[in-house]
Amino acid sequence: MTDKELDKKNIEMFQFFAARTWKRKRKRNGPGRVKIKLAKLLTEALQECYPGIVVDPELLIDAKGSWRTDWRHDVYRWESLSIPIPGNNVLSVHLSSWSTMTSLVKHGVVLSPDEALVHTYEVDPKTSEE
Repeated sequence: MTDKELDKKNIEMFQFFAARTWKRKRKRNGPGRVKIKLAKLLTEALQECYPGIVVDPELLIDAKGSWRTDWRHDVYRWESLSIPIPGNNVLSVHLSSWSTMTSLVKHGVVLSPDEALVHTYEVDPKTSEE
């Protein structure tokens, strides 16, 4: 095999593997469908307390790594960054939940205010009685 043939074969092999790994990569342009649906549900639930508030799906942050799956870690499954209250430049709303985003989208949301912290809510799934 000559050097020219070897180079051609190496280029073909490189192009094959480059195309293969490129196809495997998933584009991450923004939040997924579950976060978008959950943001709409939370916006509707918060309208009673804070008219005009909008929950941005990009502000919903889920736990990563073992924090997400291991029940022995005492952390929330997801929480929100500060969601600004319309007409108030100082205060913001904080949301968090022990339930997964998927279960909340499937069953609906119920907001439980935290008694210790102002403008802080724990989000629970709706039960059949509610």
